[in-house]
This record gives sequence, structure tokens and C-alpha cells, in this order.
Amino acid sequence: MPYNPSTGVYALPAIYLAIPGTTIIAAQHNTPLVDLQTANNYARPVIAGGTGADNADDARINLGIQP
Repeated sequence: MPYNPSTGVYALPAIYLAIPGTTIIAAQHNTPLVDLQTANNYARPVIAGGTGADNADDARINLGIQP
């Protein structure tokens, strides 16, 4: 999986490149889309611009702010 949930970093895999005139394989594009879905549906860590939380109270705690 090119998405690293502990850092919030996503790296597009090399196989994703579609070249004009070649056959496109569904799995070639579906796997990165699933990774993007995962990246967008889970709490992002603070290091990646998120709070590392899935609710407001935990976000404040992770940011060092009293809930």
C-alpha cells in the first residue's frame, strides 16, 4: 500500500502511469484509488497536517489544547 497511515504520506505507485496506445488494466488503477479512499477516510496524523484524531476532544488533546 503506497499510503502510510502513520505519517499520512501517499506515494503514487509507478504502475499507475497510463501510456497512450496501451491497454489499461483495471487493477492498475483500482489499487491506487482504494489507497486514496483510505487516506481520505481516516484521521490524519499531526505530522501530515491533521490532528491524529477522529473527534474534537481527542484532536484538542493531540494538539496540546484542553478539551
